[in-house]
Amino acid sequence: MTYLGIVEEWKNVKSLLQVAKRVVARHDVHFVIAGKLEGGYGRGVWAESLGLGNVSVIGAIPDMDLPSLVRDTYLSINMIRSEALGLSQLEFMYQGVPVVSSGAGGQSWIVEDGRNGVILAGPEDVEGAASAITKLADDQERRNKLGLKAKSTASEATMPELIRMLSDEISRKLVPGGETRLFEPGELVVEAWARKGEKVAVTTKRLIIGTAKGGRAVIVPLSEIIRVTRRHRISLKIPVSGALGTLLLLAAGIWRVPLVSRAESLLLSAAQAHFPSTASFLPYVLPFIPILMASSLGLLSARSGYLVHYARGAAFLPSEFVKAVKVIESLAPQGGPTEAGKT
Repeated sequence: MTYLGIVEEWKNVKSLLQVAKRVVARHDVHFVIAGKLEGGYGRGVWAESLGLGNVSVIGAIPDMDLPSLVRDTYLSINMIRSEALGLSQLEFMYQGVPVVSSGAGGQSWIVEDGRNGVILAGPEDVEGAASAITKLADDQERRNKLGLKAKSTASEATMPELIRMLSDEISRKLVPGGETRLFEPGELVVEAWARKGEKVAVTTKRLIIGTAKGGRAVIVPLSEIIRVTRRHRISLKIPVSGALGTLLLLAAGIWRVPLVSRAESLLLSAAQAHFPSTASFLPYVLPFIPILMASSLGLLSARSGYLVHYARGAAFLPSEFVKAVKVIESLAPQGGPTEAGKT
């Protein structure tokens, strides 16, 4: 079993270690994790693998060693959370190696469940991955059939065709109803990501942000981007609801609403019974508890990310899409965004 790619958090490589733990009794199944170890996450994968006899983390490998790695592999596996095209999987498929995949992003456009590989229930489907590996290890005939179809799929997957598939799929997912073609003639997708229902794509001309609620996509021409800054976004719904609760309690206290007055009396009695020292100031604090609690919840639910400033406004990118920011910085015209990398 081989994973090939950068070992970083969004690749979800630690889930492979969980899969390995579930098939540790199988002496005919060994996991090889090949690729650059990225930061603390990569070092963590390496450290955790030391306790597993059926896992080898070999790090980045020279291009000259890649053919032998592919040749010695009977299954390729990934539990990736998002992916544009899955080109590393195509390398295995071209050599007749079927793929066990999370099905995230472009993976589901290349790997067909039961035809040239196995699509799991998602990036965290550890049990499903362990089951698929066990079944394929025991069924060489089925493994060979999947491998033949995988080779056929990869042989037909030319780069122009893959780019066309990616563009069509992103158009379908980012434009509600899929009625309008999203991309302009000659516009190519550089990378695309999907996390928790939110979708982002960077093309040679534009940044495209699709919302989790399925509303209209935000489209930002790269030529109009002024700068990208770090930003924490707080939803106002929770603090506003707390403020309304406080206003209602204050109003009820002024106009002596019987039901609210009775509830306040019960709360005060209970508090004084358990915390006698609060008796003197609690009546004054009680109306402000809703707004205090709501403000705290609002701060806890704040999302960190990036604010993309452009000629006609600003668009928010959650921190999960930091790779999109890096791509924007590399593609933006001279004098484009630079602040994101400094903050």
